[in-house]
Amino acid sequence: MRQKRRKVRKGSGASQLSTQLERIINVFEEEKANEIAHKNNVPSISTCLAVLKQLPGLEVGSDIFFIATRLMAKRSNREIFMGLEDSALQLDWLKTHSLAYVSGYLTAQLKV
Repeated sequence: MRQKRRKVRKGSGASQLSTQLERIINVFEEEKANEIAHKNNVPSISTCLAVLKQLPGLEVGSDIFFIATRLMAKRSNREIFMGLEDSALQLDWLKTHSLAYVSGYLTAQLKV
């Protein structure tokens, strides 16, 4: 026995295009809103410097302190540093990255 197929009426081409464009615009608007919200959550350099100055075990004015200030210029470093929250982890992270920074600096100087 054959089943009767219903014809599904499709909207006009212009109507479908309009719907698709509306979806694309919504996606872009959501991405932009997320980007703005994310930018607002990134710790500022001054906030990170305030934390550095209060960090137990880090002497203000020391070599590692000044290297840390340079590390905080990079957004991703600020996010990682502040995301660690525990002062011991923050200090260990700084020490590790300070060594890498000095090593990279020395390597660059030797190539000159």
